[in-house]
Amino acid sequence: TTEAVHLLDVVRQQEEEWERPFRSAGRRLAVEVGDDVAVLATPGALAQVLATLLENSLVHGGGTTTVRA
Repeated sequence: TTEAVHLLDVVRQQEEEWERPFRSAGRRLAVEVGDDVAVLATPGALAQVLATLLENSLVHGGGTTTVRA
């Protein structure tokens, strides 16, 4: 079941979890999400998708990773 989810809450939670691994890799994680953005989603599934994208970026990318919505 989906619901209206405040996107910034989910993104900030993931930012807290991924900040240290990015910093340890000498990388930067930037967030550009408006505080009024809501999405129709399942909060846990949304967090899992975002975590997967951040992990892939950390492993396969370089430089700054920006989460923007």
